[in-house]
Amino acid sequence: MADNKVAKQSLSCATVFIKRLTKRIPMTQVHDTINTRHVLKPALNWYLITGIGLGGIIGSGILDLSGTAAAEYAGPSVIISFIASGIVALLAALSFSELAAMIPLSGAAYTYTYASLGEYAAWFIGWNYALTYQLAACTVVVSWGKYVTHFINVVSNYNATNSLIQAPVAWDDNTQSFSVTGGVINLPAIFITIAITILL
Repeated sequence: MADNKVAKQSLSCATVFIKRLTKRIPMTQVHDTINTRHVLKPALNWYLITGIGLGGIIGSGILDLSGTAAAEYAGPSVIISFIASGIVALLAALSFSELAAMIPLSGAAYTYTYASLGEYAAWFIGWNYALTYQLAACTVVVSWGKYVTHFINVVSNYNATNSLIQAPVAWDDNTQSFSVTGGVINLPAIFITIAITILL
């Protein structure tokens, strides 16, 4: 009898927990929020927003990784890979634009997910977006760091590659293991990050 009572309590707690995780914002509440909220004055026009979107999608990695993709993986058909990824990015952009027109609130993907899938999924998506932006920033500054060291190597006789941009430990594709590189830290990436932070 006691085991049956414990099982019922556990099932009840699990049900309440799942209901809280999947709790969604009703669309009526979303529309009420839209109608009663303080409207911010639009400061960006369509081509500035398009530029921000393209910058977020493309980034500088396309200039750094396209040669590697063509040489080691896709070969001449890397163009087909770019077209396929462009179509996928276009579909994602169209989905976001439709959701933004339906739910014109701040929060972007977090708000859209909260209204459609629930609180837990929205929490998960929101933190994933924060992590994604950090990783994207890391990729961009590492790419810029390579440009800086290449410039130093071109204009001087100093080989800046090993001492400036390599991590102390890196993955070696040939041996399929981690190896010591002799580098210390990626100094150009750090300085570029600080400079962008000050500018923005």
